Amino acid sequence: MQASTDKMEKEREGAYQGLKRTVEGLSKQTTDLRDTNVKLSTALRGSSKSRGDWGQISLRNVAESAGMTEHCDFDVEVTLASGAGGGRVDMVAKIPDGGNIPIDAKVPLAAYWDGLDLEDPDARKKKMQEHAKSLKVHIDALVKRDYPSLMGGSDFTVMYIPAPPILAAAFEIDPTLQEYAFRKNILITTPVELLGLLRTVSVYWQQQSMAENAQEIQQAARELYERSAKFGEDLAKIGRGLNTATNAYNSAVGSYDRRVIPAGRRLENLRVADNTARKLEVIETVDGTARIPENTGSVEEEE
Repeated sequence: MQASTDKMEKEREGAYQGLKRTVEGLSKQTTDLRDTNVKLSTALRGSSKSRGDWGQISLRNVAESAGMTEHCDFDVEVTLASGAGGGRVDMVAKIPDGGNIPIDAKVPLAAYWDGLDLEDPDARKKKMQEHAKSLKVHIDALVKRDYPSLMGGSDFTVMYIPAPPILAAAFEIDPTLQEYAFRKNILITTPVELLGLLRTVSVYWQQQSMAENAQEIQQAARELYERSAKFGEDLAKIGRGLNTATNAYNSAVGSYDRRVIPAGRRLENLRVADNTARKLEVIETVDGTARIPENTGSVEEEE
């Protein structure tokens, strides 16, 4: 009984220590995650470059999730002509037939985070109004850059917001913001909408690749048919030549049998040649005719 009790106590102590280690591990992970979030929040609050880098990283991740490949299906940080418009666009998504879709990442966080920190509803609402206004300023700035006229292929610019709550807060204050942007050929997207858009572009690329492959197969089949037809014509010519040669050979054999053999036999009978002389060979004719294809010409290609 004592041995069993001691064993149970050891097992309980081991389980307790294991649970303690698990709780300590979870506590450390929670602390590390909180510290990471604080660092990220501090970095994004304090530096517009950090916010821009975060937006570009998120933008690239969405494009790759859509099955697109850099330098093949999209390019990043593309510099366009300056002047009335232009500048550096964060991403250019390539579409079939040489078209392009400009995509710019925007991370308007200053007023948004300031508003989240406030407990007073009126003060918070005022900050969120500033947030919505800053989003509209970004829309107007993209309109002035006029990326579509510099690139071709699309008549709109995509403004990418990497965090849906940022956009939702602005829409809550100004529900007409999306319509305002759309009238100016600006399409506001979050990761979900952009993923759907780029996935559609990726599917178009796949369809174009399949169409190009089908054209190559059709061209290869046409060339194979034409070469086969030409080979058939050449083979038919060889067959006709063989038939002509066979007929000439058989004609010569017939003449040999009718004229040469009888004369040779008479000379043998007259013992003109001695016993060591060669004998006249009996030559057989060749039977059979080379089969010539009935159709040797090229068939007209179907349109």
